[in-house]
Amino acid sequence: MSMTRSLILGLTLALAVVWLAATGIVRTVFVHEIDEIIGDTLAKSAYRIMPLVIHAVSTQDKGDSEESDDGPVELDDDLVHLNFGLDGFLAFQVSAPDGRVMLQSHDAALYAFPDMHRPGLNHSGDLISFTLADRPSGLTLTVIEPEGHRAEAIREATMAMLLPLALMIPLMAGAVLWLARRAVGPVQDLRQSIATRGGQNLTPVDDPGLPSELRAIAQSVDRLLDRLRGAMAAERVFAANAAHEMRTPIAGALAQTQRLIAELPAGAGRDRATEVEGTLHRLGRLTEKLLQLSRAEAAGGVPAQRQNMSPVVDMVLRDLGAGRGRVSVSDQLNQDLMVTMDADDFAICLRNLLENALLHGVGAVDLVIGADWTVHVINGGPVVPLDGLTDRFARGDTRADGAGLGLAIVDMVMRQAGGALDLASPATGRGDGFEAVLRLP
Repeated sequence: MSMTRSLILGLTLALAVVWLAATGIVRTVFVHEIDEIIGDTLAKSAYRIMPLVIHAVSTQDKGDSEESDDGPVELDDDLVHLNFGLDGFLAFQVSAPDGRVMLQSHDAALYAFPDMHRPGLNHSGDLISFTLADRPSGLTLTVIEPEGHRAEAIREATMAMLLPLALMIPLMAGAVLWLARRAVGPVQDLRQSIATRGGQNLTPVDDPGLPSELRAIAQSVDRLLDRLRGAMAAERVFAANAAHEMRTPIAGALAQTQRLIAELPAGAGRDRATEVEGTLHRLGRLTEKLLQLSRAEAAGGVPAQRQNMSPVVDMVLRDLGAGRGRVSVSDQLNQDLMVTMDADDFAICLRNLLENALLHGVGAVDLVIGADWTVHVINGGPVVPLDGLTDRFARGDTRADGAGLGLAIVDMVMRQAGGALDLASPATGRGDGFEAVLRLP
């Protein structure tokens, strides 16, 4: 997971957890406070209603005592006005000492009054009630607050605290994303800069604009690149010196062997000298391939500008000597072959492919410069298995001379130059043969 995504998820989750915890704490405090407010309201209402109740009951008893025994007394005018003023907010009922309901509000039947008659504030589930007892008359007044109002108030308060969270989460995620990208941007730039370094690009990565925390990393990478540049330069010097030192004695030995063959009469001695000549030729080719491989591994660098490779193609064709007559050239590009690649590296790749085609192929060899900036070398012959063919010292089913390094060298050089080597067998549009394609940078 990326650093930016980790920051967004972590900070957003932390904000949500803190907000939910704060909502839970505030909700608990709010429930406690609203219960205190409701209890205080119930108590004040009970003390206000009780004198009116006592007056109504005493007046009813004087007027018609039998009617008061048969059921609840009727509300007088004061209680009627009070009752309608409390409609939907408070409900009350008055009980005689024997538990008989003497008086109640018109909506009291809608609510379940508690059975207990303990004076004071009482909680029964979600129901809050206040009971007031009048000792002289023996009457007990119970006032309740319909639970729907309390639950609705708690629910609305909770939603009022949770709704901002739904808005804050996307806003917080966007803010963290913006800040994280600004903070992580230099890290991404440094990562991208280091990722582009390699055999083709050994330029320093240190940038004065980097944060101080990243400068140490960039400077360490630059020191490593300096050592790598030094090692590669030493290897290139060694390869050049080895080419000079090895080719000269091999060429001298080959010349002496050829002169000896010319001087010896036909017979066993001359045959052995001829074998030595063939061995020296193979040694010379192997030395050249090893030096090419050393050059490819040293990988000098890619030119900043494109170079014209058309003269290089002509030069390689001239150097093929006797095999040049088997090569058929087709230029579909119809312009100069401009490539961002070292001319020597391109010559090594093209020469190796043409030599392989001439050595291992059957019949003519087609050299096609495609309109899509590719170079195709196609030869006839049986189908060749492609697995591992670009590995070092890997060879197909052939008895021809070779060290198995040609395709490995071409593949390495093309990858280091930013191009690619593609192989196909059978060749495109044919039932047999072999095709190598240089996808030029």
